[in-house]
Amino acid sequence: MIAKTARLWRMLATGLCFVFFAIGGLILTLLVFPLLRILPVHKVKKTNAGLSLMRLCFALFMKIMQWLGPIQNFSVKGLDQVHAGQPYLYIANHPALIDVVAILSVLPKCNCIVKNALFNNIFLGGVLRMAQYIPNRDAPELIALCQKSVAAGRSLMIFPEGTRSPRGGIRRFSRGAAQIALRCNVPVVPILVSCEPPTLMKGQPWYKIPEKPVRFTLDFQPPLAIPQEILDKTSFPLKVRALNQFFQEYYQKQLGLNLEQTPP
Repeated sequence: MIAKTARLWRMLATGLCFVFFAIGGLILTLLVFPLLRILPVHKVKKTNAGLSLMRLCFALFMKIMQWLGPIQNFSVKGLDQVHAGQPYLYIANHPALIDVVAILSVLPKCNCIVKNALFNNIFLGGVLRMAQYIPNRDAPELIALCQKSVAAGRSLMIFPEGTRSPRGGIRRFSRGAAQIALRCNVPVVPILVSCEPPTLMKGQPWYKIPEKPVRFTLDFQPPLAIPQEILDKTSFPLKVRALNQFFQEYYQKQLGLNLEQTPP
């Protein structure tokens, strides 16, 4: 009976957390970011302030998830291997809905590449635009925006799978992360995301709460050394294809997951 009651509370608390998230997004869109927009400061400073504000809001959301109980433990490993002041390209697997919130809650001055459709979301669209997050559009525009962000000293974060991972597996990587890594010439830092027991997966309703409390972990790995044989490929498309395969195999090995057999 106690376990059943605790699970019911976690379900209600999860719903409450997402209500807070939606309300917070509206407040930022309607009140906070418009004030930031009219401040008489340089555009770069406004963008950095927007990213810092998003980081604080995401960190608060993760705290609320822990305070109310949907997440029992949120741990971050290996972040000390990432040197402050240098832009990186962070890549991560994507097991749960809140992965991006968790990752950006611990990274300063980090821009995120997000689905273009989210910019039309009533709760998130205004926030994404004001924070200068990068829409995942056609390749030339995407690369240009990424290069601009890196030139301004901001890191980038992308999920190479493009959407959440299937249960017990990993999707085929798109080549966007490999293109960005080669075009922007930034160190690539893999993040291994773990959510145990699984929850908030692709196609899973938010109220389908696991029987046990969730342990959420971000494990930052050392920057990847891109093999010289990839850099020595005779054409850029060959380099991109080889680097994408290198990323894919790295994650399969580190996570011990099987590659999804159907196209993403």
